Amino acid sequence: MFGLIVRFTCKDETSAAAFDRLVSETIEAIRQHEPATIVYASHRVDGEPLQRIFYELYRDRAAFDAHEQTEHTKRFLAAREHLLDSVEVDWLELQSGKGASEALRPLADQGKPEAMSLWGGLTLQRALVAAQLNRADSAYGHLAKAREMAERVGDGRNDHNTEFGPANVALHEVAVAVELGDAGHAVRVGAVMERGGLSHERRARLYIDLARANAQRRQIDEAVTALLEAGAITPEQLRNHRVVRQLVSDLLTMRDPASADLRGLAERVGA
Repeated sequence: MFGLIVRFTCKDETSAAAFDRLVSETIEAIRQHEPATIVYASHRVDGEPLQRIFYELYRDRAAFDAHEQTEHTKRFLAAREHLLDSVEVDWLELQSGKGASEALRPLADQGKPEAMSLWGGLTLQRALVAAQLNRADSAYGHLAKAREMAERVGDGRNDHNTEFGPANVALHEVAVAVELGDAGHAVRVGAVMERGGLSHERRARLYIDLARANAQRRQIDEAVTALLEAGAITPEQLRNHRVVRQLVSDLLTMRDPASADLRGLAERVGA
């Protein structure tokens, strides 16, 4: 799972009413077009009439990225700007409580492949969120548990669309290392991992993370090559990804003059 909480403060009551209408339209589109968005809820705050709190829960990071690239989400992000005074985001890591992971573990321990895949997918998301919170020991601990489960599941399964297996664990290890600033580890894992069993979306995400890792190492040509690989797999994902746009902007500041490939990427993503 991948979750976040967002606190919005509207400019005034008129803006708050317009924001609520915009949210209603967006949520209807999410219901129709985003099966991997598990929870997307807007809340009013008692005693704070201009504030709204969103709770968002996605099947995994890839589902969140896909949500960010939909036309209705892009419209929401653009239309909300003139209505708000501030936006605060908190990324969530499950700490305690009874949830899906705890419920699935006994079934996974019994060797039921579907439960093993779901439990593994949830554990990978816990690793990624821990990395985003700069909790390296926790992140790599979750990865180790997921890797052990993935070895039992093996390659070639896609239970409940999780794609859980050794390749997906390696993909998340790259993402975790990038979030923690361990670029060398990310590049080493990416160089040897098997990619054939990953979906187009996840393979493109891998190349984007490898581009980020190479940028952290100031290896500009390698970062550009990885982004071009991602664009060849899923052009839309590359073009509309905010992380990519920022990354290309950073690469432009690192290399002056920019190479033809880097200038081409900048034009494609609007950097």
